[in-house]
Amino acid sequence: PEREVEVLVGDSVIRAVGEGAGNFSMLLPSGISINVGDLIKTAPPLYFVVGRVMKVQTTPSNPFQTVYFSSSVDLSSVRFVEVIIKNED
Repeated sequence: PEREVEVLVGDSVIRAVGEGAGNFSMLLPSGISINVGDLIKTAPPLYFVVGRVMKVQTTPSNPFQTVYFSSSVDLSSVRFVEVIIKNED
């Protein structure tokens, strides 16, 4: 919980916050189009799918929308991972 990850939504890189149990939330400006079922990917340069939008909460008086998404993988069942180290040459 409370871990942040940068994700790509449209052309914008947004910080998503971990809520626990593979669930995340993020605030998006209301002008950015997003729908339930959309895939969420990591920010460039990797573009890995990290989840799927489960709920979009909007309020007419709020310039931001809250987006909730869940990991596309049951993290409790993961046995192996590949670590990719970003080379900054």
